[in-house]
Amino acid sequence: MKVAIVTQPLMANYGGILQNYALQQVLKQLGHEPVTIDWLPTTPLKWYLRGLLRMIVKGVPYRRLFCVRSEPFETFVRSRLNLTPTVRCYRKSLTKGMDALLAGSDQVWRPGYSPRLLPDMFFRFAGDFRGIRMAYAASFGTDRWEASPSLKAQCLRYAKAIHPVSVREQTGIDICRQELGIAAVQMPDPVFLLPAAAYLDLCAGIPRTEEPYIAAYILDDREEVDAQLARTAAESGLPIRRCTAGKDATLSVEEWLALFRDAKEVVTDSFHGSVIARLLDKKCTTLCNEQRGKTRFDELNRLGTDLEALRQKGLSFLRDALSHNNE
Repeated sequence: MKVAIVTQPLMANYGGILQNYALQQVLKQLGHEPVTIDWLPTTPLKWYLRGLLRMIVKGVPYRRLFCVRSEPFETFVRSRLNLTPTVRCYRKSLTKGMDALLAGSDQVWRPGYSPRLLPDMFFRFAGDFRGIRMAYAASFGTDRWEASPSLKAQCLRYAKAIHPVSVREQTGIDICRQELGIAAVQMPDPVFLLPAAAYLDLCAGIPRTEEPYIAAYILDDREEVDAQLARTAAESGLPIRRCTAGKDATLSVEEWLALFRDAKEVVTDSFHGSVIARLLDKKCTTLCNEQRGKTRFDELNRLGTDLEALRQKGLSFLRDALSHNNE
């Protein structure tokens, strides 16, 4: 089957990119042809105009109207993922030739992350598309529904047509039932669908670092984070190698994986950073980042240690969901 994937924009986010990579790899292994809709956002008009004014008055670089994917992420995304041409809005033509539409994973159903486009995460753009509409490990990010009544009404309209539905957190099952009136099951994040060897293969070309160190993958600067890093460095006697995502990211995806691979232990406030540390069997101190979604971290602690069972659970769901019996 040809499967179009809807997810959060593949920008400067290591975990967001790797979850999509893992999902595509697994779909290929199951005999399908996945393609991710490469939607990239536009800059809100007020910020664009402000940037333009600053350029004229002060001579500073202008703010782009269209967001672009920065290096070092562009190379990985273009070489490792199957993508549609970059689009700035979702439209019916994206379903042409597709047998299935798949929403997931990451916080694809979190209203605060895509308020204008949230209905499209429920396939508003698909119109009368007659193929399978499904969700794999879609996440609301929190333990409650954050959308406004009007936005909820739009999502309700399109959610009814999605089957089967799986969510990443147990709390997502309750949200689906109580707020959207649909049934859901829990499935692991796509990153868990590949074994550790798959991620080690990706960074095999990066030379190993023999000197021991602590890998610190930190998304948000906070006093408690700095305090924890200071404690970890003092207790271990090891240097800290710190990195981040977003506009300040400097590592390629492969280099980022190698940072985890060679580390003695890991400190992170990232959900996917914690997942990669677990897959690579690294001692990990996870610093809960409530603003980005505390529920995700709570759920991670409840998953257990049988990673192969998690992988098989996810594979079985995808295999059954995309079987011809669902047509």
